[in-house]
Amino acid sequence: MADVEQMPTTPHPRAYPDPDARRDVAGTEPWDGPQQVRITIGEHTFAARLEVQRAPMTCRVLHGLLPLRGKLLQTRWSGEAAWVPLADYDISLEYENHTAYPQPGQVLLFRGGISQPEILLPYGATAFASKVGLLAGNHVATMLDDPERLALIGQLVLWEGAQDILIEYHSPTNSSVTPHVVEDCCSASDPSSKGSVTHESESQR
Repeated sequence: MADVEQMPTTPHPRAYPDPDARRDVAGTEPWDGPQQVRITIGEHTFAARLEVQRAPMTCRVLHGLLPLRGKLLQTRWSGEAAWVPLADYDISLEYENHTAYPQPGQVLLFRGGISQPEILLPYGATAFASKVGLLAGNHVATMLDDPERLALIGQLVLWEGAQDILIEYHSPTNSSVTPHVVEDCCSASDPSSKGSVTHESESQR
């Protein structure tokens, strides 16, 4: 994670959950949205199931971010995990189904605070943390691939560097939606990520 930095003063409107989000997603009124997302990392595609029962509000926030295109980086302080910076977003979200010790494949959405918001993709033993201590992220989705295939994520980010990532709903309508792009930049504090991401936080983990 980077040193504590000023969060954006203008929130991204898509990062705020709808006031009726819990009703729409949790099921008092049926939510007719997709139950899975597709995660494409480089040339590799993974499926993930949304945790709509345990994290309905978080699913709704994620819904507002998709489709999302950015860069996936190896973490520094969190162990066997990779992360997607979301510093362009001011995410309004309470803790929900949160953990600091996700299992491989348990995707976390971190709302930000002492560091910028991000998405964490654990592929092995992970303790979600920054240079200033342990963090907790909301478990929003679970990847459906077996552990051996999840380990491929680690091979990609460790041996090949930052990877292009696209997170989108697993639905036939995906092709008609333009992904939101998280811009690239260079990390001054981490030469290995130079030219790979717009914003840094987990790059100092």
